Amino acid sequence: MWNNAQAMRRASRWLYVVVFVMLLGSAGVWLYHSSYFPVKQVNINGDLQYTDGEELQNIAARYIRGNVFKADLNGAQAAFAAMPWIAKAEVRRHLPDTVEIRLSERVPVAYWEDGGLVDSEGNVFAGRLDEEVVLPKFKGQDGAGKVMVERFSMFKRELTKEKLSVATLAYT
Repeated sequence: MWNNAQAMRRASRWLYVVVFVMLLGSAGVWLYHSSYFPVKQVNINGDLQYTDGEELQNIAARYIRGNVFKADLNGAQAAFAAMPWIAKAEVRRHLPDTVEIRLSERVPVAYWEDGGLVDSEGNVFAGRLDEEVVLPKFKGQDGAGKVMVERFSMFKRELTKEKLSVATLAYT
């Protein structure tokens, strides 16, 4: 092999490729652990009326800290999505130093018979409202929330014309 020029060229090419890949890997590890890209700004966006701002800040502080590459964006997104009032959560990094959080809040349509609320998509969730908020009460089988919301909006549209409203909607 040492006397064969073609074999030496092939071996040197492979060595260059291996060294290049190792340099790329080293650069990636350095960026991941580097202090040169700290998270300086966390933006929380969304029209939020019912969600506790302090709880949002605590979740952001727990998952989004240190380096912008090392911040646990998936963990933060899962934690935000697990909050009762949050319908959808998106967490993204914007280089060099910003993390953006977009939250969509559930819109309550009715109280559910066993406690909790029904949102505009028909999902039952464990939210709480002030006692002065007046919403109808839904009674029905598990999984019937979507159909009930559709029927409720139809009934509400027709009853509003007669200046009437729905107090309770039962689905059996």
